[in-house]
Amino acid sequence: MVDYKKFFKDKKILMIQQRDWGITSGHPLAIQLNKLGAKISAYTFKLGTAWFIKNQTDFKYDKIVVDEEIKEHSKKIVAENNLTPYKFEEIFGFSIWKYVSTLREYAYSFDKKYYYSYQQSLTDNEILDYLLAVSHSIISLIDDFAPDVIFSQYYGDFRHIIFNEYGKKKNIKMLGLIDTKINGGHMFSYDYLNRDNKFIQQIQKSDHSYKESKNYLVAKEYLDKFKINFAKQISPENELSYYGSTESQLITIIEIKTLLRRLLRYAKNFRHTKSKTIFGRHDNPKLRFILRDFLVHIKNKYGVNRIKYEKIDKLSNFAYFPLQIQPESSIDAFTNIYDNQINTIKLISRNLPNGMTLVVKDHPVFYGRRSPSYLMKISNIPNVKLVSHKENNFNLLNKMKVLFSINGSVLWEAAYLKKPAIVLGDNRMAELLPNVIKLNSINLIYETTKEVMSKNLNNADYDKLILNYLISTLDVNFPAKFTGFSRKSDKILKEQNSKFIEEIYDALK
Repeated sequence: MVDYKKFFKDKKILMIQQRDWGITSGHPLAIQLNKLGAKISAYTFKLGTAWFIKNQTDFKYDKIVVDEEIKEHSKKIVAENNLTPYKFEEIFGFSIWKYVSTLREYAYSFDKKYYYSYQQSLTDNEILDYLLAVSHSIISLIDDFAPDVIFSQYYGDFRHIIFNEYGKKKNIKMLGLIDTKINGGHMFSYDYLNRDNKFIQQIQKSDHSYKESKNYLVAKEYLDKFKINFAKQISPENELSYYGSTESQLITIIEIKTLLRRLLRYAKNFRHTKSKTIFGRHDNPKLRFILRDFLVHIKNKYGVNRIKYEKIDKLSNFAYFPLQIQPESSIDAFTNIYDNQINTIKLISRNLPNGMTLVVKDHPVFYGRRSPSYLMKISNIPNVKLVSHKENNFNLLNKMKVLFSINGSVLWEAAYLKKPAIVLGDNRMAELLPNVIKLNSINLIYETTKEVMSKNLNNADYDKLILNYLISTLDVNFPAKFTGFSRKSDKILKEQNSKFIEEIYDALK
């Protein structure tokens, strides 16, 4: 039995208390760690979270750094510390602009267009000042506090990457939650590109003695159920009912509830809507933007429904590219060389083997968020066939010759169906799937497509590899949630945070 009080006494833990999670989940975790004797510092996202952390009376944080204050005083911080991009490059070894697309509230404009306008809300100099100031502030916080470990809800943007990269330079582990794509489970990764985590450690030491694992039967049952579910989900209607939208439902109950919730939040946070520190942020949008977003969403759905889509029963010999949700860290932070999805589609379609076309489908949950004009641009690309978001994903996976994907569950679904796949960008978890080959260069699309399609996936070795992958995942998998906690669910929250404490202990021991 581990004596956590003895182990955590005087341990220094730096927590990224971001947005609402920092209040509902992160702070209760900090309380538990503090009771064990740990010293806690915080880096906060969102003004409301900063106010809460500063004014709570449960315990005293050693240091609190507020992201919005850094933005407000970026120019001053840069001038006082003589910060330059060259100093940044000396420390980190990459361009400061590499991950600018991850800072959606600064690099995108919320007020110009729904869902996002990919026009920056600040000037280049303003963005550069913030990037330099936030990097300096993170470095100073780590140097001053000297944490034993850095803890985050997840890896999401430039700030998390700087914490992770500088932490490595100081031999400080960082824990960020990632989705394992199995049974809604999660695990902690020590690296924002998933190059170091318990799963990697588990699968690397595996020698096909998987039958010894307690999860052997669970994994086999998972595969069997997947195949059964696949067989059941033949018609598009099943997928539609799952996502809760149909062609006839231009306005849903969920959307009305979302509108009312946003209006209530607006009323509650009215005094913050004109604050420079949160200008353009989706936390506290102006009333006209809330109403615009609701109406444009409905208009987009109407327009999307009128597009003439290709029918998959008339298609053969095709590669498949499902559109990613965007903005999203999976594409904007970790695979941002492919963040222009229209351009990526053009490049793939031009470099497929002769006789093969590219089928593209929008993400079902993004129905109405992308404009009809965006989808029509895709439809008009030569050698590209646009299918409706209502088309069943399993039908497409089953019929395709090869999958191209930036990220997402579709890579794992293809693996279970023994379908070849090419992953774009950096995703170590996906790269270890036995059906996947990483595209190492945009100039190698043709060669990589031919290579992955030549793989023999219908053999006993493949079955062992995919089963072993599942078992290794289940061995480190655990349930986690980020929202919906209340007084009634305090027990659940405490249990979850106890698991987090166990994971922090494992990382530090």
